[in-house]
Amino acid sequence: MFVVSFISIGSGIDRDTAKEFETFLSTKYPDIPYEANSAGYEGERDYCFDLSDLSEEEQTAFQEESTQILQKSKLVQISEQENCPKKLG
Repeated sequence: MFVVSFISIGSGIDRDTAKEFETFLSTKYPDIPYEANSAGYEGERDYCFDLSDLSEEEQTAFQEESTQILQKSKLVQISEQENCPKKLG
């Protein structure tokens, strides 16, 4: 599972990067399903992508393009996890 986590250090998430990422998902990869879970009270959230239905080339392209957008922010973490982090509350 490819997981993108928007984190906060006391002042909320990087909303500009979150908006850019959501636009990227809806325009470039509208067919890739994902789960978006709230992870905190300052807008923190996790986006979880199961890329197993994509070819290796498609997975690599998606991950590289996502990273290119997300690496601009210190308030975003990208990881590989077995399961999607649980929802808040």
